[in-house]
Amino acid sequence: MPKLREIFDLPEQVHQGDFVLRLTDGLSAPAETVRDYIATPQLVKCFDQALGVVKGAIDSRMSKGAYLHGSFGSGKSHFMAILSLLLRGDATARGKPELAPVVSKHNGWTQGRKFLVVPYHMINAETLESALFSGYAELTARLHPEAPSPGFYQSEGMLNDAQKLRTQMGDEAFFRTLNSATGAANGGGGWGRVTQTWAAARFEATLKVPPGSPERFQLVGALTRAFYGSVSHLSASQREMYTSLDEGLAAMSHHAKDLGYDGIILFLDEFILWLASRAADVAWIAREGQKVAKLVESSNADRPTPIISFMARQRDLRELVGEHMPGAEQLSFADTLQYWEARFDKVNLEDRNLPEIAKKRLLRTRGPAEDAQLKGAINKLLGSQPEVLQTLLTRDGDQQMLQDLYPFTPALVQTLIAVSSMLQRERTALKLMQQMLVDKADTLEIGDVIPVGDLFDVIADGDEPFTHGIKLFFEQAKQLWRRRLLPILETQHGVTWEDIESGKVDPKKAAALQNDARLLKTLVLAALVPEVEALKNLTPTKLAALNHGTIRTPVPGSEGITVLTKLKRWAGQAGEIKIADDSPNPIVSVEVAKVDTDAILANAMSFDTQGNRQAEVRQLITDGLGLADVGSSLLPPEMEISWRGSRRSAEILFGNVREQSFDTLKGREGTWRILIDFPFDHQPEHGPQDDVAKINGFLNDGRVGRSVAWLPSFLSPNTQDQLGRLVVINFVLRGNNLDQYASQLSQTDREQARVLLTNQRDQLRQFIRNCLYTAYGLNSVAQEALDPAQTVDEHYFSLDPSLVLRPPVAANFKDAFEKLAEQALDYEFPAHPHFDVEPRPIAVKRLAELMVLAAQKPAHRVELEASLRDDAKRIAPKLDLAEVGEAALQLRDDWSQHFARQIAQQSGREPTVTDLRRWLDLPDRRGLREDLQDLVILTWLAKSNRSLYRFGQPFKGEIGNVPNECEVREQPLPTIAEWDKATRLAGEILDPVMAALYRSAPGLVEFSRAARKRVTDTAPHLLNYLRVVEQLMTLVQTDAVATGEPALRKTGATRLRDWFAAMESSSSEIDLVNIVSRLDFSTEEVAEAKAVLGGVQALARVEAKHYLVNSLRSIASGSGEFAPRANQILESLAHAVLRFEYVDGLQAAVTQFERDAGTLMADVANRATPPTPQPQSTPEPEPGMKAPQRIERARLIKTDALKALADACRLLEELGEVSVDIQIVIREQE
Repeated sequence: MPKLREIFDLPEQVHQGDFVLRLTDGLSAPAETVRDYIATPQLVKCFDQALGVVKGAIDSRMSKGAYLHGSFGSGKSHFMAILSLLLRGDATARGKPELAPVVSKHNGWTQGRKFLVVPYHMINAETLESALFSGYAELTARLHPEAPSPGFYQSEGMLNDAQKLRTQMGDEAFFRTLNSATGAANGGGGWGRVTQTWAAARFEATLKVPPGSPERFQLVGALTRAFYGSVSHLSASQREMYTSLDEGLAAMSHHAKDLGYDGIILFLDEFILWLASRAADVAWIAREGQKVAKLVESSNADRPTPIISFMARQRDLRELVGEHMPGAEQLSFADTLQYWEARFDKVNLEDRNLPEIAKKRLLRTRGPAEDAQLKGAINKLLGSQPEVLQTLLTRDGDQQMLQDLYPFTPALVQTLIAVSSMLQRERTALKLMQQMLVDKADTLEIGDVIPVGDLFDVIADGDEPFTHGIKLFFEQAKQLWRRRLLPILETQHGVTWEDIESGKVDPKKAAALQNDARLLKTLVLAALVPEVEALKNLTPTKLAALNHGTIRTPVPGSEGITVLTKLKRWAGQAGEIKIADDSPNPIVSVEVAKVDTDAILANAMSFDTQGNRQAEVRQLITDGLGLADVGSSLLPPEMEISWRGSRRSAEILFGNVREQSFDTLKGREGTWRILIDFPFDHQPEHGPQDDVAKINGFLNDGRVGRSVAWLPSFLSPNTQDQLGRLVVINFVLRGNNLDQYASQLSQTDREQARVLLTNQRDQLRQFIRNCLYTAYGLNSVAQEALDPAQTVDEHYFSLDPSLVLRPPVAANFKDAFEKLAEQALDYEFPAHPHFDVEPRPIAVKRLAELMVLAAQKPAHRVELEASLRDDAKRIAPKLDLAEVGEAALQLRDDWSQHFARQIAQQSGREPTVTDLRRWLDLPDRRGLREDLQDLVILTWLAKSNRSLYRFGQPFKGEIGNVPNECEVREQPLPTIAEWDKATRLAGEILDPVMAALYRSAPGLVEFSRAARKRVTDTAPHLLNYLRVVEQLMTLVQTDAVATGEPALRKTGATRLRDWFAAMESSSSEIDLVNIVSRLDFSTEEVAEAKAVLGGVQALARVEAKHYLVNSLRSIASGSGEFAPRANQILESLAHAVLRFEYVDGLQAAVTQFERDAGTLMADVANRATPPTPQPQSTPEPEPGMKAPQRIERARLIKTDALKALADACRLLEELGEVSVDIQIVIREQE
């Protein structure tokens, strides 16, 4: 493909003044200025707007102002030059075809008018007054030498006063005094020796010279010393002193009117640059910035000739660099101008003019043939991937702009404009573009674009930023590239930048380094102008697109992956490179900092030891395995994995395989050991082949182990050095170590160093992790990180010769570890079921209950609850226990047959649980979880009518509690008749659940368990109940009160007690069933047993109050009116005590008795006639006490006395704290 120079008309070199137009120079060469100017449609509108501002001032007879707003290189100076020529009526400018509509539109008011166009180049001006007034004076003096000087000099008033004083004093006295003062001054040497004296002729001639001339300065000095010592400042320097800006502009306006001008046009070129150059002087900025408004507003409105000011103003640089960049605070002068924004019009020279200007001034093809070649190449570029094309175009660009700018892109031009805005005026956009064209003229092929990264080379050398803060930041950015980033690339590629520039390097190597450099240079550019759209939120994909064509990949669209891999590697060596996260396309950036982190790390290099490197590798791998910190553990850590739906663990042991003993290599029973070696050896003469030899020695010795050795290839020396760097960074960042190793830095710099080191640690850790992936055989991405002489073809070795390992296909350590462990478990337990989901312990327990129930049913089939259906489907068929449908579960015979064969092989001897667990792994090992083993065993026991016995006693096994020492016995069963009767009675009397038990070994065991438990829990209460009944019979004297009535309650309780005793003493489950089935209780006795056992605990606590029974017996034995009633109440209680509980509840009967007895005694007490109370004197109450209450009764019978005492007790309970006097007199008959 042809090169740029073959297509475009390009110069051999770029000269210093190319594309730089000073306004004053442009006006002095109008023809050349008009010829080089490209008037785009947008610029034509700007000329129309600018002329409109002038017209508005002329029509209103008021001063106006406008900003010429645009980026550096947008042509503000050139625009003002053309506008000035138009206002002067220059024929060349008025005849430019593109401007014809504007000229025609404004002819009506411009013709016949005379404008004084005053151009200013503001750089180096001291004040706004000195710039405006001196420029105006010089121009008018040149154009109108006969005219008087403008009246804005402070010395003008002195000279006028001096002429009046001469008239008053007379020439002889005036000049004698003037010469006397001058002679006295000569001795001081202030002006040197003066050889001429002042006389009339010389005085009058000096009055006519222009301001600023030496003669005028001498006269002002002489007058000051002779007559005006109070205004000596007028002669303090060899510069004219001006009036205030208000007064001076009024004087300028009058002066121009006298000269015949209709308007004064002030073109203030480089105005904002002038302010920015003194941005550090806050007082100066505040003073001069305040004057801007006076150009259009003034306290002195006497301006007969309007003054129209045009000020060149570029973008606020904070839009490009952001608010937080060092030096950005110095740009705050723009805020001062923003305050006056509303007082000025704005003529916006847009950046989008640049493509057309560049096309016409820079990118002219050599001819039609070259033009055709160019179009074909551009069409191919436009066919790039959409995301790449969009990045190159930016949000504001389009395909036409790309065609106009080629070989530049809108993204590069956007960046170029922003960066050039940071630089001195001479670094305009067009000049930078031409420099890049010339640099690429003989190397860039048509079809390729100039990478954005190449812009850095153009700006890195040459002019500097105009503010001190940004200058420092810019210098730090260049140092970051030269001292930190470039050396990384040079080391990686094995060449130096100087050798590339001198042509001493193989072109392929040079291109590789240059392409990588473009990526990092683009990041540095983004750090300089981070708010520019093209460089904002850079990602690896966007970075590749901005440097389109420099990253070549076999698969189109994967350039971002390649760039990210490169960045991760570099970020591990330079903490300034930041990668936001671990996503496939993260935000990437560089941080420009002045802190030298390498010097900090150099102070801590002693921490870089082999042991610490091993610890770092161990930590990276354990982190990758998802394990917690295991550094302080004395035992090898274990990692849990899910294998075939079962949770298992494998042991991890880090160590140098060649140094391990055979016992360590063998491992231990019960768990697999994964032995992980390190990707280096502390003794350089050893390599991974020595580790392989150690394993072969173990196997050749006939040994078998439960271990897998994981051997890595060794890292290259350079990668090991990076690992050591990571070790040191981790150490420096730990605790307060940074304060110790960076003690020479300020606290602010230490914090910045911490940020940089933290970022470097994170990126370096990821880089080393990626290197370890390759070293341990997980991928081949980082082959360059390995030592070619220290690699292994096989990474995974089994210490059991029968286990053949397959290399795991895994993306990380965790996946690889799990797949290795899975292979080991597959080998050890080939018959383990493949559960889709790990069986939940609670589901296994519920399923066991269902299996045992199914085993007891005649068809071994049971209905399935919906809540258990999914678990049953996942577990039972995989264990060969049952077939599971949507509604029912049907047991299978697999295990019955399997265990029958095993029992037969041991001569029919009944097995133990240990035997059963061992048989579960025959013929092939299953390695079932213990609760799943229990599930199989319990199901088989139920289905085969067998029971567990522990220490000679029946044992009810359940999930999680099937001890290995239990014996298995075939269980004899009662007859059907006996079982049916026993379960019916037990269900009625003892527990309703017992009625539903099946005639089976589990049913029999459960029957025995439930019956014995009920006997054990109930017998003590039953005995107490029997004792209560006997006591009540004695108390109530039932034999006397209810003569001849049988004691049914006592008889029933006695028989129930005897039955419980028989069950308690039964010798076996069968005997117990027989005892229950032979129970000869009548219907009434069964009902009584149910009633008593249903509330036996409460019945055992029933108690009747003895004093009530005795009181009623006393009343009943008398002849009073209450005796029959008392007899009736006692008889009711006696009958209840004798009857069955289910007929007359004892507790209710006792409660009713106490209620009736209390009522009767109250009636007796109320019927008694109290004696006439004797009047007694009421004692005075004690201090703080109420009057006392008295309750007095006399000659009461026993029952009335008890009632009175009860009343007194009730009263005391109602009162609070009281004091009580008690006196009781009891009279008893002899």
